[in-house]
Amino acid sequence: MRLESPDAIECSVGYGEPGTKGQLGFGELFVSVDNRYYPHAIGAHPPSTFVFNLPPGMQSFSTYAALNDSSEFGTFADFFVFADGVLVAAAHKVCKGDAPRFIE
Repeated sequence: MRLESPDAIECSVGYGEPGTKGQLGFGELFVSVDNRYYPHAIGAHPPSTFVFNLPPGMQSFSTYAALNDSSEFGTFADFFVFADGVLVAAAHKVCKGDAPRFIE
């Protein structure tokens, strides 16, 4: 199952709009990491928050976190996953140029 930002029950981004279907959400830019396009990515300029209601019975969640190729050199971000208000996973200090970091 893929989550898309229109499925979010709540979302906020620091700049622009929530990006959908591989768009960053500002300008005409698309999500690109190491020159690879990600058509199902959610684009969000920090600080940002997305809240999803997952289907009943869902036992796990996984995703990747990365910074877009268009990010400035030296940029980094922390990504957090909460379930029912409890921190269940995180990717700390994800830097521009890093490969997408798996979170589960």
